[in-house]
Amino acid sequence: MRGPAMVMVGIAVVVGAVTVIGGRYYLDRSSQKPQPQPVVVQAPEITTTTVVVAAIPLRFGMELSTNQLKEVAWPAAAAPAGSTRTIAEFLKGPEKRVVLAAMEINEPVLPGKVTGPGERATLSAVIAPGMTAVSIPLSETQGVAGLVMPGDRVNVMLTRTLDLDQSYTDVLLQNIRVVAIDQTIDQRSEKPATIRSATLEVMPQDAKRVALAGAVGSLSLMLRKAGERSTGAAGRISAKDLLLEPDADTTASHGRRTTTVKVTRNGKTEDYTVITDRTR
Repeated sequence: MRGPAMVMVGIAVVVGAVTVIGGRYYLDRSSQKPQPQPVVVQAPEITTTTVVVAAIPLRFGMELSTNQLKEVAWPAAAAPAGSTRTIAEFLKGPEKRVVLAAMEINEPVLPGKVTGPGERATLSAVIAPGMTAVSIPLSETQGVAGLVMPGDRVNVMLTRTLDLDQSYTDVLLQNIRVVAIDQTIDQRSEKPATIRSATLEVMPQDAKRVALAGAVGSLSLMLRKAGERSTGAAGRISAKDLLLEPDADTTASHGRRTTTVKVTRNGKTEDYTVITDRTR
């Protein structure tokens, strides 16, 4: 029995040796194979500059100084047009600069929001190039109950009465910016006031129309929804139009309406007009 046993032991030794040698060979070959390298995505290099921004909330009429401003890093390709790189450059010279439009913290300080060196925060400084300002007298009713503020957009309406039956209202100008109410030009003012006059930013030719309209009739303002650009308010309303049935465009059509109801009693049908409420 020793012979077969020795043979089995020999076979086991050979198999074990082959297994060890084969495993080492496999490991050596695996270590020699090139390992996949992680893909590194290089972020594009962004060139930055500095931009002068507000360090505190800035409001109309504030005189600017170094402690109200700061310099922040900004992508050079996206720097706002007209921005200044350094506070020293922005405030160079002895002349002061005054805030014309409200700015919040980290908002770039741009030329249209401040006066030039040495200029005062006056109405002339906030008028756009090529435009002019014209003032019209108003009562509280004509000025939308005193709720029109600088920066709002309005339509200007002209009302004339020629004879008892010849009265009409025209829309004289549309989408006009209010630059001042009485002597207030601060767009962040939120306090309603009794309006005595409104100053509007208009083209020079329109300023002449407003002056003439004020001499021949009564002017009033129609407050526009913020951002609205439609011109649906054009057209004339005369005294005779007040007696017409309101159409789908009028405010009256959104209130009470009438309808006809048929009622049958004892075989006899009669028509009745009743008021319906559209809001129900």
